[in-house]
Amino acid sequence: MYKILLVDDDPTFIKMLATHIEKAGYSVDTASDGHVALALLKKTKPDLLVLDILMPTVNGYEVAHYIKSDPDLENMPIILFSSHPFQPNDEINDLVGIYYLNKSCNPKELTDKISRVLERPATPRKIDEEVVQENFKEFFKYDHNVIDGIKRIIKFRIEKTLKEKSDENRFLQD
Repeated sequence: MYKILLVDDDPTFIKMLATHIEKAGYSVDTASDGHVALALLKKTKPDLLVLDILMPTVNGYEVAHYIKSDPDLENMPIILFSSHPFQPNDEINDLVGIYYLNKSCNPKELTDKISRVLERPATPRKIDEEVVQENFKEFFKYDHNVIDGIKRIIKFRIEKTLKEKSDENRFLQD
């Protein structure tokens, strides 16, 4: 049984979603904020994180950045709740390992998205900066404060890929 960590600062919303996710056959742990989520991550080792973006103290982007920066957690897929209408294409979602869902979705849309994300291969793909920039141009038109978090994640993943390529080249030269 897949384990989902659901993070949102609205207790009514989180209870309703947890009930629907459990009815769909998943095990659910919940956290009321980013701090609690970070504490639970390594302890519970969820297969997927469903994460609200706008939360006090530690927001969803900061939690996502932590996960994608940690070698033990970086391959964990994340579904971010967003009120922005933009949805990156599947290639970008797979590259970064972060998927989006409009917060006004119904519970069935969430459980369908969870199923689709969990069916995708867990192997991270190499990031092509040009592909990312081209596909996120539309997203960059929205509130720049909101997207700073995702830009940091993308930058980290690109830098990691470049470092890996550099390390491979050094190894081949030796």
